[in-house]
This record gives sequence, C-alpha cells and structure tokens, in this order.
Amino acid sequence: MLRRLLAVALGLQILALSADFARAQQAPAAVRDGGIDTEFLQRVGQGAGDRIHCAALAADGSGKVLLAGWFTTYAGQERWRIARIFPDGRLDAAFDPGDGPGTEPILALLPLPDGGCLVAGAFRRFAEKPRRLLARLRADGSLDETFDATNALLTAAPPATRGRSRRHADATAETDQIHGPSPAPVDGLRALALLPADKDAEMSAHPLRVLVGGEFADGAGHLLCLDAATGAAVPGFHPPAIPAGGAITAILPLPDGKILIGGRFESVAGQPRAHVAWLAADGTLDLAFDPGLGADGAVLCLALSPVGNKPIVGGEFTHFAGQARAGLARLENDGRLDATFDPELAGAGSRSVETLVPVATGDALLVGGKFLTIRNRPLGGIVRLDAHGRWDTSFDPGAGAANFVSDDVEDEDDPATVHAIVPLPAAGGEENGLLVAGRFDLFNAVPAHNLVRLRVGGR
Repeated sequence: MLRRLLAVALGLQILALSADFARAQQAPAAVRDGGIDTEFLQRVGQGAGDRIHCAALAADGSGKVLLAGWFTTYAGQERWRIARIFPDGRLDAAFDPGDGPGTEPILALLPLPDGGCLVAGAFRRFAEKPRRLLARLRADGSLDETFDATNALLTAAPPATRGRSRRHADATAETDQIHGPSPAPVDGLRALALLPADKDAEMSAHPLRVLVGGEFADGAGHLLCLDAATGAAVPGFHPPAIPAGGAITAILPLPDGKILIGGRFESVAGQPRAHVAWLAADGTLDLAFDPGLGADGAVLCLALSPVGNKPIVGGEFTHFAGQARAGLARLENDGRLDATFDPELAGAGSRSVETLVPVATGDALLVGGKFLTIRNRPLGGIVRLDAHGRWDTSFDPGAGAANFVSDDVEDEDDPATVHAIVPLPAAGGEENGLLVAGRFDLFNAVPAHNLVRLRVGGR
C-alpha cells in the first residue's frame, strides 16, 4: 500500500514538472535591456541613408521623433537632412522639409511646443529660401518664413570680406553684397537650447527664448539669445567673450536660471575656463563656478545627474582637473571634479562621448559616443552606468554599433558612432524602449542603417 502511494506521489510530481516545462517552452523568452527590437528594423528597412547627427522627441506630446543630420533618404523615401518618424520607425509623411538645407547637414535640432522645430548648421539656404545657419520649421516641415535670425547673426558676427560668391547645388550663384558685418562661420551653429519663461520685464516680451551656440570666424558670435518665434535678438542678454578659434558645442539651461556651456575654448570673458563654464541668466560669466584645469579636450555634451543636479560633461578629453577621465566626468556645483564618479571608460578604446541621457528612474546614465571597449570587452558606442560610473551590465546591447569592414581610410578615421539616444515614453512615464541613432551599418552584428530601437524594461 505504501509503495503504491509513493508511486502515485512520484507520478504526480513528474506530471507537474512536465507541465512546468511545457509552460516554460511556450512562454516568450525574457527580453534583456539593450536587446534589438527586430520588428522596428523590419519597418525601417533601408533606414537613414547617411549619418543621423541629432534626434529628439517632438515637443507636442505626439510621441513622434525628429531625426536630422547628413541623410537625404529615410526608409527609401526622400527626406533632405531631416525627417519625423513614428515611435515604431514608420516615416511620418505629413512632415516634409522639401529640399531642406540642400548639400549642408543639420548639426543641431530643437523641437518646439507647437510641433515645429528649429534647425541649425552651416547652411545658407533652406527649402530654396535664404536662411543663414538657422531656420524654423512648421509642424508640417515647411519653412516658417516669419522667423528670420539674419539680423541677429549679422550683428553678433565680425566683419567679413565683401562680395564673396558661393555656388549652390542647383548651379545658381549667390553673391553677398555686404554693407556691414557677416557671420562668416567656420563650421556654423552647433547647439540649441530652449530657455524657460522669464519674469524679468525686459525678457517677458519674449516668452519663448532660445540659446544658439556655435563657432564663427575671428572669435565673435559664439552665443546668442533669440526670440524663438521671430529670430530677433533678445535684449538684456550679454554673451561672454570667447577668443578666436573657440566654439560652443553644448548648452544646458539649469533649474536656477543659470546656463552651463561646453565646447572648444580655453577662456571665457577673460577668465581661464577649459572647455566648460557656468553663466548667469543674462549671459555673464559666473565666477563661483571654477573647474580649475578643466578638460584637456573639447566638451561635446552636457547633462544634470537626476540625484543632486550635478553637472555631467562628456567629450573628447582624457583628463579633467588633472585626473584621468576618458571623455566623461561629473562635477560639483562649484566646478570641482566629483571624485565619487569614476567612469569605467578608460583605455585605448575610448575616443569621445557624444551624448548623455540621465535615466528617468534612479541615478543611472546612458552614454553614447565613439568608444570601443569597457573592461577590455568590445562595446560599440553605448553603455549604461550607475551613480558611481560603474558599468551597469543589466543593460546589454551586445557588440553595439559597428561599420562593415572596409579598406577605406576615411572609415578608420571616422568609426561607428552613437550621436543620439532618445528614451521613448510609455504610460506612467516609464521608458518604452530607446532609439539609438548615429553613424553605423550594424548593431550587435545585425544590419541597421544609422538607427535602431532597443528594448528596456521588458518592452
């Protein structure tokens, strides 16, 4: 009798284990953070035809994403340097920029609350209309001709050679008959940032203000404050002097109204400031923020840590304040290096950090750029770090961004790069995946032309 009962119990255990195994076989495999959304790649098809330099969520709450850069096609459709897509990768046909900036790329992008956007670069025309370096687009992608920053740019820039001629792709020539200063950009505008509304009486006449940064010949016009609706210069803003050859490549408005700037410069307003500086709301240098030796190379991107609101700087440097920091450093609010944040991006594989995205929950940080290894493991341009800069291995994008093997010397000098990371919002404010954009042919060994969507949080 006892044997029979034991046999029945053993049989029931085997049946239960078999049922558990069957359920496990039928259940979908757990999706790791950083895994590729293959359905997205199928919808995108040919992807972007060339490098995507910047990407951002549209500011109208639609969940759509704006992409801009060097490309002239997206998913096989013509889109000159800028496109708007749905979160699943489909092209939004309702947004059409026409001929866009022609042969010039878009180097900076700023979504606006009305669904339109500002775009910046080194272009002189947009949609076949004269537009120097900066243009405003409507929600349908067409040029907003009521916005014209030409006068503000001319006033800010140094004198230039008169009567210069340049030729456009359509073989028509444009000759500058200059009766005053000209912007004469070296590489154009590279940074845009929207300022919050200001209660100051002088500023209140311009409720939507934008900071515009870049590089101009002879060291003038590195930073401007413009009315985002008209392009007119906002009075009461005093841009700091940066010597010739300098550039502002990143702008971050701070919660207290001050402004953090980064770029390629050694001094600001006559004070030593190696590639990063803190400005007052009116543009004057804030002397209380002193990074000491600062960065030994250009600062390309800026962010605030979710906890403590500490400035984070990324770029092409190898040291900050004399300490080894391979392209990434966190600072105290007075400019000193935060020694508790020591990123694991050291080594010959680290080249530059191009984008920083604080994670909405916790104090983690997504980092994108042009780096190849971490802890001697191959890593293609994207990593998630914890609050101390340690590698968060729960986010695993595999081999990351890469290019096809090529004998082209230009490819070796310009390797695969992640230029932008866009968290896609879902219900409850949680992330619903990440769009990763840049210059790459492969992502984790899967063909992906300059754009991929990664899964996070099981989505």
